[in-house]
Amino acid sequence: MKILALGASGGCGQWVVNLALERGHDVTALVRPTSSYAAPEGVSLIGEELLGEGVLERILPGHEAVISCLGMSLSKSGNPFLRLRSPPDLMSSVARRLVSAMPASGVQRVICISSGGVADSSTHTHWLLRFLFSRSNISISHTDLATMEELYAKSELDWMAIRPATLKVGGPTNTAKPMAFYGLSSKITKGEVARLMLDAAEQAKPFAEHTPMFSG
Repeated sequence: MKILALGASGGCGQWVVNLALERGHDVTALVRPTSSYAAPEGVSLIGEELLGEGVLERILPGHEAVISCLGMSLSKSGNPFLRLRSPPDLMSSVARRLVSAMPASGVQRVICISSGGVADSSTHTHWLLRFLFSRSNISISHTDLATMEELYAKSELDWMAIRPATLKVGGPTNTAKPMAFYGLSSKITKGEVARLMLDAAEQAKPFAEHTPMFSG
């Protein structure tokens, strides 16, 4: 399978690229022109602005799936009260561009990262986490992710937005399970999220569930 990986230089993105290569896939990694990311041998590395005029339209043809590990970044990782480094509408802007560009390029499948607690999963989230999300810059991210999901839902794409529990550093664990309730101790490694995304990309049938929530 030929996969276009977005956000390949990030924690989840690097795992997606490495695991995809291990599984024998052909990977194109799109990163910012200023990125210092050193792609593994065999990866087609493209350094361009994702939202640049005509960039996706030029790169997408020939791929069979898009895996987006993009996410908003804070000025200091782990502190949700600090200012965002990313545009507040990053994820929805990318979704709009993909929804427009993918069908014209013959690409139907997109898998991306959302978050536990987004949209209808908020009611299945511990009250203390909901309080934290609503009082910090996470609220901006969750609003943007909800809009992203709505854009994909209204499209004709075969899409999945994985809603992980709190992310932690680490590789694949093969322990992911659907999460009915997002609790204070609910966590999942970035490598395990990457494994779930690749499993989804390889799935033969169209996605029946579009926003699964996972812990690991």
